[in-house]
Amino acid sequence: MYTHTQFMVIVWTLWSLGLTTTIARVILRLRVQHRFQAEDYFAIVAFVFLTGLTAVVTTAAPIFEMTRAYLLAAAVNPLTPLPLPLPEFTARTITALKLMFAQMLLFWSTLWAGKFSLLVFFRQMVVGIPKYMHVWWGVFTLVLLTYLGCMLSNFLTCVPLQKYWSASGCSAPGDLKRSDASIKFATGADIVADLLIMLLPLRLLLTLRISLKQKLGLSCLFSLGIIVVVFAFIRLSKVTKATAESKTDPTTMADAPIILSLWSTIEAAVAVVVANLPAFRSIIRNRGNPGISDSKRERSTGYPTTVGTKVNTSRAAIMRRDVELESLHSFEDEIGGKSKVRVGDIERAGEGDIVMMKHVSVESRQRLEGATSERPHSTLSLPLA
Repeated sequence: MYTHTQFMVIVWTLWSLGLTTTIARVILRLRVQHRFQAEDYFAIVAFVFLTGLTAVVTTAAPIFEMTRAYLLAAAVNPLTPLPLPLPEFTARTITALKLMFAQMLLFWSTLWAGKFSLLVFFRQMVVGIPKYMHVWWGVFTLVLLTYLGCMLSNFLTCVPLQKYWSASGCSAPGDLKRSDASIKFATGADIVADLLIMLLPLRLLLTLRISLKQKLGLSCLFSLGIIVVVFAFIRLSKVTKATAESKTDPTTMADAPIILSLWSTIEAAVAVVVANLPAFRSIIRNRGNPGISDSKRERSTGYPTTVGTKVNTSRAAIMRRDVELESLHSFEDEIGGKSKVRVGDIERAGEGDIVMMKHVSVESRQRLEGATSERPHSTLSLPLA
């Protein structure tokens, strides 16, 4: 078992990692796009929940460690005195159990905020494709239901609920069974939600006309949830092992809250980091593209450039293989085929062939599941002011 100092170092190091990736995400978003997208807000909310979780764990840990030390000493010498007067010891134990209850609510909220961030990010791929939008809404509903199920299971562990933070806590055999069933259900819901989110874009990826290297890169991006799934299994294994041992050795019961707190913090921090990782895709993309970056074009022209295109001075129609979505998380290749871009209201931004576009009309053909259909005409308006 970890010492208090080791426990605190692990917990706050994980929090710092979540803070670093969240700040980096915000900076990248503001530098590239100058505004936030919906997935950014979910990622920030996930970090806020992680902060609350870390604070609660930090507050409750010393009480659980004191209780554990007393139980271990009492197992050797039943006459071991309480570390505090009985009323104060009981009050602190009840406070720790209340914090444990709040900890679980914050834990599930952190995980699911990260899931919704990834889910909203993947939505960009399927906007305008009715079939896949229906699937997206179905996945969104299921993920929301799993979140509500996890929250509800936390309230049903102890019956009645007030027993959760009584002096004896949920220590009866029936309570232990419900607690074991609750964590298994919630972990299963956590894993199922991650798998649903990962599978959503992978089917669509097969229809993209891009290189194998790009498909592998996007597959890795879409499969980031696997990292959270791995930690979910580890957390489940550690907690159920501690619970099982407490049935034969009551002194190990004091270890369960500490183990649960530690691995809940680890999984929550990993979930925040995973939710932030797609924001760093723009750095990887720019490193692989030695050409002029959007930020350099913006500094040289004074205008934001979401669709940067080189054209000749005849102002003819511009053929471009892909249209960059106005997002850090955009995909550089459109779904299924070529795109034709007609540019109107072109202003020369300086010497050379780089131009600024006030109005862009995009027509794209898509092939989904072997069927070719003409996509409805759409217009992108790019701000020049």
